[in-house]
Amino acid sequence: RSIELTPKRLPHNVLDALTSILVMTLSGEPALVEQFWDEDYALDQPIRNFLGECQQLFPTLPIPYMRLLQALCEAVHEASANLVNDQVLNHFRDLRSVSVFHSPSDLMDAASEMHMRHQVQERMHLQIGRQVRIVKNSVYQLPDCPGLFLDDKVIGNVLEYYQDDGRDSSESKYLVSWMVDIDGYFLILSRLHSFSLSTEILSNSEEIQLSFKLLSSVLTNSMNHWEELMAVKINENEIRLLDVAALIFDRYKTILAHAKKEEADVCLRVLSSCLHLAVAVSTCDPKLIGSWLRTVVGGAGSVSQSNLSDPAQCIPTVADIYRNEVSTGSFEFTI
Repeated sequence: RSIELTPKRLPHNVLDALTSILVMTLSGEPALVEQFWDEDYALDQPIRNFLGECQQLFPTLPIPYMRLLQALCEAVHEASANLVNDQVLNHFRDLRSVSVFHSPSDLMDAASEMHMRHQVQERMHLQIGRQVRIVKNSVYQLPDCPGLFLDDKVIGNVLEYYQDDGRDSSESKYLVSWMVDIDGYFLILSRLHSFSLSTEILSNSEEIQLSFKLLSSVLTNSMNHWEELMAVKINENEIRLLDVAALIFDRYKTILAHAKKEEADVCLRVLSSCLHLAVAVSTCDPKLIGSWLRTVVGGAGSVSQSNLSDPAQCIPTVADIYRNEVSTGSFEFTI
């Protein structure tokens, strides 16, 4: 019955714990995952509802949604992996909303155009479910998504009211789900790119690691989609997956050189997930990823061009770097 709880009404620590339980439930249960995508299988409806509500919280609270998608990718039979990965990919490429925390001063009622800051403090929680807009003649950039903006024409729904969301205790916040169609894959890459330039990159390590793992899952042997996933574009904004991965790899490799043990462990986990992504891409284009490794990781000795173009030789080489070199903190490689 716990999966019938509403994610947006749960404290963040409870939501994290419940997501962990669901991930463990899905782990090693391929039949359960395959049933999950069968809309006629009524017993899985509560889990699908839970995933849908976690999607509503994305990207403001990204971890539950991404962890569930990752679990759905992993717990499948090899024979059905491509089909399930395609369904996972379609799920987050077809977002119908994005969630954002707002102070009342950002918002107005969509019908009356009354400014939300005029609400009586003690009655603000009654605004849940209300349709809102950004205040007139304003634009609002999605956090950590440069170039993506909301304007006063977009309608949003108040999902929850928080007395203190843990980020800014100076005033209360609304969590608003904005009704926009957006490619969630682009959103993930946009956030990764933003994190790669942030001075606080370590604070985003869990999301970065999960993003790489999720993208690795949907890219592995994804011969139907991999080329279109190497670079995505919205309006004039284009983001290239391997360019973003290179930026993040370089940042964490630099931090690792001077990190204490706890930070070093975080760096190694992220670097490991980045190389895991390289393993996934190499299943589609070994020559491309061999060149990427030579440039980004730093090569020692000569690199055989024939090895890079032969999946039978390149894939084990990349996987060997992933499994063995990361654990030592040494990133030189020889093919």
